[in-house]
Amino acid sequence: MLSCVVAGLILGRGVEYSVRALGAKDQWALVGTALNDAGQVAGYYGGSVSGGAAGFVWTNGQLTVIKGDGSVKPTGLDSEGGVVVGTVALSSDDPGQGFVWTRGGGLTSLQVASGTRFEPLAIAPNGLIAGAFYEGQPWRQSGFGTWSKNSGLTSYRWLVGAMRGEIVDVHAVNSSGVVGGAAGAPDRARHVMRAKPNRIPLHNSDSVEQLPDGGAASACTTMNPQGWVGGFVTKSGTKWGAIWSPAGARVDISPSCVVGGLNSSDVVVGTAFGAKPFALIWDTENGLRDLNSMVSTPGVRLTSAVSINNSGQVLCTGFLGERPQSFLLTPLGE
Repeated sequence: MLSCVVAGLILGRGVEYSVRALGAKDQWALVGTALNDAGQVAGYYGGSVSGGAAGFVWTNGQLTVIKGDGSVKPTGLDSEGGVVVGTVALSSDDPGQGFVWTRGGGLTSLQVASGTRFEPLAIAPNGLIAGAFYEGQPWRQSGFGTWSKNSGLTSYRWLVGAMRGEIVDVHAVNSSGVVGGAAGAPDRARHVMRAKPNRIPLHNSDSVEQLPDGGAASACTTMNPQGWVGGFVTKSGTKWGAIWSPAGARVDISPSCVVGGLNSSDVVVGTAFGAKPFALIWDTENGLRDLNSMVSTPGVRLTSAVSINNSGQVLCTGFLGERPQSFLLTPLGE
C-alpha cells in the first residue's frame, strides 16, 4: 500500500512548508535541477553558452561552484553532495560531453571512446550513474550504461531491437541498479520501461520491462529506492501524471501534469499544466494539491516541483515577485 507519511508528518493535514529561495550568483538566479536527502541542491547559473553557465552545489545557503571549459549543466548529485554529474557544452551547436565532478577531484570528462559520448542523466544516492550513449556525426543514440566511481563504466550495452526499437532515454536509477526510462523506434512513440539488475545485455528482448501505458507515448522521469517509477502516460492526446509499482501496476494521478519526483514514502511532486501552471504534490490519502496553498511566504509563486527527498523537502522553481527563482521547501517542524 502506498504511504503518505513523511518524517512523522502526514502531508495534507494542515502541514505547511517553510520556503527558502536559493538566491543568485553574479546577478544570475540559481536554477536548481537536483535535490538529495541531505537537502543539498545541484544546478546552474549564467548564460546557456555565451559566457558559459557554471554549475553549483548549494548547501544551506553556501555555494560550491563547478566550472568547466564550456557551459556546465548538472543533472544529478549523490546523497552526500560529493558527486555531481551533468554535461559540458562548448557552443550552442555542441550537444555536450558528460562529466562527473567530485569534491577534491574536480570535473572529469566521461569520454568513452573516440567518436562516442556518454550523457549522464541520473545518479543514485550511492553514486551509481546512468545515462545514454551516442556515436557518429550527427550523433545517434546507441545504447545506455552505468558508471561508478570505483569501477568506471560497468554496463555498456548496445540496443538491438530492444523494446521494439533502438532508442532508450534513461532518466532514473536507484542504488539497486534498476534503471527507468523510455524506449521506442526513432520515428515512433516511446514507451516507459524499467531495466532490472541481472537482466542485461539489452539486445535480448527479455532484458527490459515495458510498463503498461495503453499503447500510447509515455516516459519515466523519476524512480524511488523501492523501484516505483514516476512519469507520464498519454491518453487522448493529453499527458497524465502516473506512477508504476514494482509489480508493474499503474496509478494515474491527473490529466495535464507530469511527475517530477517520487520519494521513498511514495509522495509525488510535479508540474500541472494549463493557463497558470503550478507545482503539485500528490499522495493516495490526499490526492493532488497545489503546493502554493501550503506556503505563506509573500511574493512566492511555485510553478513546478522538480524533486522531493525522503525527508519531504521539495525543490521547486517559480517566481519571487516577478523574478525567476528556485526554492527549497521544508515541512514545518523539520
